[in-house]
Amino acid sequence: MLASVIQKALLSLTENEKQAIEHKWINVIYAPQQEKKVGLAALTDEEKDFLNTQPTVTMCVDPDWMPYEAIIDGKHSGIGAEIIALIAERSGLTIQLVQSQTWSESLSLFKNKQCDVLSMLNQTAKRDAFMNYTRPYYSGHVVFVANNDHPFIADPSEVQDKRVVLTKGYSISEFIKRDFKDIEIIEVENYNTAFDMVASGEADLTADYLISSGERIQKRGLFSLKIAGNTPYKNDLRMGVQKDRPLLRSILDKYVATLNAHEVHSIVNKWRTVRYQKETNYTLIWQIIGIALFTFLITLYWNRRLAMANRDTQQALQALDESKKEIEKLAITDKLTGLYNRAKLDDALDQEIQRAERYNHPLSVFILDADHFKEVNDQYGHQIGDLVLKELAGVLAQSIRSTDTIGRWGGEEFLVICPVTKQEDAHSLAEKIRAAVSNHLIPKVGSRTVSIGVSSLQHEDTAADLLKRADNALYEAKGSGRNNVV
Repeated sequence: MLASVIQKALLSLTENEKQAIEHKWINVIYAPQQEKKVGLAALTDEEKDFLNTQPTVTMCVDPDWMPYEAIIDGKHSGIGAEIIALIAERSGLTIQLVQSQTWSESLSLFKNKQCDVLSMLNQTAKRDAFMNYTRPYYSGHVVFVANNDHPFIADPSEVQDKRVVLTKGYSISEFIKRDFKDIEIIEVENYNTAFDMVASGEADLTADYLISSGERIQKRGLFSLKIAGNTPYKNDLRMGVQKDRPLLRSILDKYVATLNAHEVHSIVNKWRTVRYQKETNYTLIWQIIGIALFTFLITLYWNRRLAMANRDTQQALQALDESKKEIEKLAITDKLTGLYNRAKLDDALDQEIQRAERYNHPLSVFILDADHFKEVNDQYGHQIGDLVLKELAGVLAQSIRSTDTIGRWGGEEFLVICPVTKQEDAHSLAEKIRAAVSNHLIPKVGSRTVSIGVSSLQHEDTAADLLKRADNALYEAKGSGRNNVV
């Protein structure tokens, strides 16, 4: 029943609605919705004369960037090739391809004036020095690529301290080197090398355009890799033109404007689904089948002999993994309360200070101390004292927000770290916690109280500065009668 309803709902989507969803999440087509015809009347006299006297234009391309573009069997292929062909047809220009082996070589040829235009590229500060551009005609997302066991990258700041392999000459490399100062950058000549280094573990991440990264993973069988998250960048593709050819840039820009969204979208869809296939080699196919059959029989034989050993190994590995997780947990956990310990709190506070300074966010902390705790130990004994600390830890854990970090700071003191929180908001949260503790009844002891000192991060503060002010505020709270927040 549910499947039938979903199917009817999907069938009810119009083609425009489907395209709108796809454009939002996959790519953006810059071309206008209505085709703008450019005839001779739309060109200046100088531009008409240029087309009559200089109809041949030399072009450099990226020779290995499918499905965007490539040089295959000496010809320009891919999304860019078909879009450029439309522009050439409408303008009457003859596009002459200049052969190259790498994108870096294409950029070098362009700098040396050996080609007039570059077919598909982003605008960057370095490129502004030696080229002009047409308007963009296609845009898509730029993503991080990592091994399958790498966690999802929800925030670009999470790539700090990573080894990132980048391909020379591409705009992504220029953007990442400009914006990410705390990463180890490895530069290579081509994307295939970059992807291989991530697959082998020589690098943690690389960055590529969404469509080409998926194509590269599938075509080269790199199924240990995945798209791990978005970068902060978009891929705004346009044509690059020599600075000393302003008329050519103007002409190309006018004909780029004639592209409409439907035809560009159709070209992109075609190349997202195409698979590159040569003439079938049946001898090779039978050889592969024979090798596969032989391998299957050998594998079947050894699987029967190794089944028991594999099962024992899996059990041992599972036990080892569980032990490792337990050890890791113990290393950051206070044994009595189950909260984070001092070492984990130190690490968490350093990270939050770095994040606050990077994004100019507020950050607050507060230190809580159980009032008259020594009297509890003296009157009831240390076992009841431990029970009081556990009860306090439970109340605190239930009272803080999901974004806060709490742990045992030492003895009867607890530390709460409050990211993106101004001092007045931290004070309100601390007051809420103070009230919750005083209203909580502990077996054999009854209600207890806490004193709390609040502090917020100031310009050029260290962790020690922030904690020192919170500690001073705590002492002031205890000195002014306890059971209050300062």
